[in-house]
Amino acid sequence: MIEINLYQPGKINATIPFPSTWNELLAEELRLIAGMFLSTFENPSSIRAAILGGLLHIRNKKSKVKLPKNICQQLCPDDAVLNGYAALDFIFQENTLTEQPFQSFSLPGALWKGQYTVAGPSSDFNSLTCGEYEDAEIFFYKFKEEPTADSLAHIAAILYRPANTPYIKLVNGKKEEYKSEQLISRFMALPAWQLYTIFCWYSGCRFSLINLFPNTFQGGEGGEPDMMAFTKCIHAGAGPKNGSRDNIRMMPLKEYLYDIELEAIKLKELKKQQK
Repeated sequence: MIEINLYQPGKINATIPFPSTWNELLAEELRLIAGMFLSTFENPSSIRAAILGGLLHIRNKKSKVKLPKNICQQLCPDDAVLNGYAALDFIFQENTLTEQPFQSFSLPGALWKGQYTVAGPSSDFNSLTCGEYEDAEIFFYKFKEEPTADSLAHIAAILYRPANTPYIKLVNGKKEEYKSEQLISRFMALPAWQLYTIFCWYSGCRFSLINLFPNTFQGGEGGEPDMMAFTKCIHAGAGPKNGSRDNIRMMPLKEYLYDIELEAIKLKELKKQQK
C-alpha cells in the first residue's frame, strides 16, 4: 500500500492510502478494473484516467478524511498524469492477483429453480486439485485464442461449485466426477465483470505457479502454447509412485507440481554432470 497526496491550493490537501499490488485491491476496485478492461477506449491513456478516477473515488469513500464528493473533477489533469498514472503500473504489468475475490456467491437463475450457492478454491490455488487445473487450462487457452463468455463461464463452473463437493472422487473403486456443464447456463448469466474477475484471478494464480515451480514450467520454451500440456504431464506421472491418472487428478495441484519440480531439478543436475 502506498499513499497519494491530493493537493490543490485552497481546495484539497489530503493523503489517502492507495493500492500498489493486485492483492491490495478491494472487491469493488476489482469490479471497476474488470469493467474497464471490457470497455472500449480510444487510447491507453483513457483507460488509465478512468481507472485512476474510479480508484480515487472508491478510496475517498473509505477514507477517514472528509474529502469533497467531486474530488476527481478538482484534480489537475497534468498532475494526475505525472503523479497518478505511475501508481497504476502494477495493473498493466504482471497480473499477480492470488487472493480469492469470491469465497462464495449465489448463481442467478429463474425464481422457480431457487438460488444456488457455489464456493471457490482457496487463495493462490492452495486447495485446487490437478483435475480442476487440467480441465480449466483447456478453456484458459481457448479464451486466449478467442475471447468468449462461454470459455469464461466454463472456467468459473469448474472452479466454483456447492461447498464440500469434490471435483473428482472414487466411490467403491469407481470414479465419480462433478459435472460442471450442468450449471453453465447459470454461470453464463453472471455479469461480464464477474466472469472476467474470476479469469483475472485464475491468471494471477497461474502466474504464481510459474514463479513457484520454474523448472517445471520452463519446458517447451519457445514452442507453441499447448492446452494439453498439463494433461500430458499427468499421463507422464501416472505409474507406481503416483497411481493412475484418476489418482493424480484427485491430488492437490501444488503437491503434484512440487514432486515434478524436484524431478526436474534432479534431471538438470544430472545433465550438468554429464557435460
